[in-house]
Amino acid sequence: MNALQSWAQERADLVEQVAAGVVAIQTPKGRSLSGIVWDAETIVTAAENLTADQVVVRSASERLDAEVVALDLATDVAVLRVHSGLPAAARGTSERLRAGQPVALVGREATQVLAQWADIQLVGPSWRSRRGGDIARTIRFATRLDEALEGAGIFDATGALCAMAVPNPRGRALGIPVETLTAVQARVAQHGYLPQPYLGVRLQPVWLDETQRTELGRDRETAVIVIGVDPNSPAQTAGLVFGDLLLGVCGHAVHSPGAVAREIGATAIGSTLELDILRAGEKRQLSMTVGERPRR
Repeated sequence: MNALQSWAQERADLVEQVAAGVVAIQTPKGRSLSGIVWDAETIVTAAENLTADQVVVRSASERLDAEVVALDLATDVAVLRVHSGLPAAARGTSERLRAGQPVALVGREATQVLAQWADIQLVGPSWRSRRGGDIARTIRFATRLDEALEGAGIFDATGALCAMAVPNPRGRALGIPVETLTAVQARVAQHGYLPQPYLGVRLQPVWLDETQRTELGRDRETAVIVIGVDPNSPAQTAGLVFGDLLLGVCGHAVHSPGAVAREIGATAIGSTLELDILRAGEKRQLSMTVGERPRR
């Protein structure tokens, strides 16, 4: 066997080695994703395209019903509960990943193994998602991600799980580090679900008129307006009302509902937020205690 054949065989062997630790996930709407076997009763996958409470999990030989017990859209991590008895993926670390390093993205499409090799384009520091999730490390690829590999495991050359594959807005692959997956799963294991911070307010962006821009600063063109407050919510307790303009959270200017969501997502339940608002032309500051989102 020449060197090229040996190299190709080693790649195929590694995919075969890790394949037992990944599954296919089929949603009621017919979407196919991949998932990672975390332990005998837990599957971790991507959250963005999971909209149902129940999904079907498929391994090489089994078809199982699974319950979606947690969706963390801030980190794009979902946790499923299923009594599968499948062997867990061997977990490693993302700390030793380097740009240019080849890794295997491995998932399933129905019962068949689905694999894609890719070179890491960039490894960088931790970052915060648009929805306020803290991601332990930047792992970026130049290659596009096959839709069925969303939620797939990213394995290094030793066969150890180092990240989960998700698409960025342009469809290129990103890695959610195993450390972030571990943190989300630990919270679910502690509570039996994923507690989410909650204010109970509905927001909409609004363009400021000339008078408001003069009052608030010429560099500010938009703010966030309160269009609804949930009964018995932290927002109602704090005194927010319909029509308030939300200008800042804890001293950070906010220009969109997404910016508010990021501030809330990075805040622990029970913490106090200082809100800068404009009401009837008068600047005010309100204190609000972050609650836990009610479970349905």
